Amino acid sequence: MSSIEAVQRDDGAPGFAGGTPAGVGLARLGAALRARTLAAKARLLFAAVGLLVVLAIGLAVVYYQRAETELAHVSTIEHLAYGLVSVSTQGEDLTRDLTIPGDIGGSSARGLAEHWMADLVLMRPEGLLAAALDPREVALFEHDIQRLEGLLSGGIETLERLEAFRLEIDLAVQRYIEQAKRTLIELRRRHLDELEGAKARRQQLMIVFVTLCVGAFTGIAVLGWLFVTRLLRALAVLERRSQSIAAGDYGEPMPAGRDDEVGHLIESVNTMACKLAERDREITAVRRQTAQQEKMLALGTLAASIAHEVGNPLQSIMAVCDRLGGCVCEARCAHHDEVAAHVDVIAEHAARMARTLEEVRGFARPSEPETQRFDLNRVVERTLRLMRFEPRLAKIRLSTETAEEPLFILGVPDHVVQVVMNLLINAADAVDPEQGAITVAARRAGHHVVLSVSDNGPGIPEAVRKAVFEPFFTTKPEGKGTGLGLSVCRSIVKDHGGRIEIVSAPGEGATILIRLPYSGCEA
Repeated sequence: MSSIEAVQRDDGAPGFAGGTPAGVGLARLGAALRARTLAAKARLLFAAVGLLVVLAIGLAVVYYQRAETELAHVSTIEHLAYGLVSVSTQGEDLTRDLTIPGDIGGSSARGLAEHWMADLVLMRPEGLLAAALDPREVALFEHDIQRLEGLLSGGIETLERLEAFRLEIDLAVQRYIEQAKRTLIELRRRHLDELEGAKARRQQLMIVFVTLCVGAFTGIAVLGWLFVTRLLRALAVLERRSQSIAAGDYGEPMPAGRDDEVGHLIESVNTMACKLAERDREITAVRRQTAQQEKMLALGTLAASIAHEVGNPLQSIMAVCDRLGGCVCEARCAHHDEVAAHVDVIAEHAARMARTLEEVRGFARPSEPETQRFDLNRVVERTLRLMRFEPRLAKIRLSTETAEEPLFILGVPDHVVQVVMNLLINAADAVDPEQGAITVAARRAGHHVVLSVSDNGPGIPEAVRKAVFEPFFTTKPEGKGTGLGLSVCRSIVKDHGGRIEIVSAPGEGATILIRLPYSGCEA
């Protein structure tokens, strides 16, 4: 390695290690990219900005370190150049001093030689100056000094020896000056090369810095624009969806399409819309049920009025029949038996009409629910008498299997009537209108009374059986059912301390079983 290369600067630049702030920023950026929440995406933008700042600071530090190194190197070169110029000046001064006076004697010659030798020793290179020169030239100059010191110690008494000594010093000085000038020229050339290289590196660093800043800012701007645009688009969809829901148009659920807070908000809005739609359906069904109840109340009132209006003429007819019967018994005529039979028929049908009117009047009469002990057999028979006018049961075979012993239970008779009526109507809707068969049975089973309503319909699938007792669940066409019948039945049975269940198999009909606590024998 040359002497000048020993003083060249190191161009290595510090890099960004994993433990530096830039490495930490990159790690956080990767973690944010894998995250999906809005907060994480916001942190991603902040991390990108932070990374940009760290990179800018890092580049500034690199630029500053390189500038300091180049400045120190330039200062070293200038110091060496000054030293070389000083050596050249000293050599030239010494060369001019190498003159011998004409009248010099022996002692004066030695003193003059020692003076020259002292000036020559002062020119000996040291430190950076010695490192800048060619080591061979430095060694040769040291050898010249030692040789001249040897000549000086050998004695210089004559003019001839002084002249020879002067020539040796002049030769050594000239070689040294030439080496110094060549080194100075080389240093200046290297200095110019270093300046050009530093200028090129500075320009490259500036280009990289500007490119990085522009690219980073562009990337952050694009990410921010995409983030805000996508967020605003989702919020606009949510706004339109909310307006539609507020207007009562629930429509189809919106696809979330994202896993962040906006996606969760979309799912919440979809859930809210479904629940509102279900609640609207429930409200509609309740209104329909309320209207039906009001209609039934009006029909009950009308039935009571009709029973009252028809009851009076019917009592008159029955009274006339009694008198006709008495007259027939008193008057014996040819058609006595036939007339008596006709009168009995009229009286029997009039009595039947009176009982029917009394049942209708009793069913339509509003009354407060009162818990009492009653026979389930009588309630079943009463319900069947009321339901014989139901058009859906007109052609269906309706059979009854009641127990011979009384089946006493504790509860509200009208509520149990409502349960049996609902079960009969559901069974009538399930069977064939022409070939359907329904059986109502009541029996005792230990400490319970079992009421069952069976039909020969298609049966109830397992999936439907799990939901039939839920409010507003119905498999009937729109407008033919409210979905409250079995739900009301279960509520009434539960209030009576019993339980209701379904036994069914596909294609084998269905049986509704109701178990109620047995209340014991009548006192």
